[in-house]
Amino acid sequence: MKVYHRKVLFFTLIAGIGGIIYFGGRFLQGDTLGIIWVIIFAILMKQGLTIALTEKGYAREAARVQISREIYSELFGKFGRVMPYGSLILYCIGAVCVYFIPTKVWLGLCFMIAAPVYYLWLMWTVKRFLEKKNK
Repeated sequence: MKVYHRKVLFFTLIAGIGGIIYFGGRFLQGDTLGIIWVIIFAILMKQGLTIALTEKGYAREAARVQISREIYSELFGKFGRVMPYGSLILYCIGAVCVYFIPTKVWLGLCFMIAAPVYYLWLMWTVKRFLEKKNK
């Protein structure tokens, strides 16, 4: 069996098996949402293994990544490389604020609320750009 993407295989196995074991254990302890998380991790693990172990999956993922890089570069110029990670950055800033400034929890919550809003704005912007481009 040929491995087409070692990093994806490694991350898929570590995160997938770890998530399935952790949430499977929580399900066995009585957490009913644990089974939903096990199913989610199994689906994500299947997708990761498809990318890492099949030529077709790797080619499809490489094409998707290339197209998204081009779209973000056209939309945001030199900031196109970091725009997809904006929501993650906002979540991290929010978590740091909550951890290090516990008296001002509202500040961290503002960043954590801004993260999904930012993500929705980004997806809306990309969708609108693609609609204009395809016309």
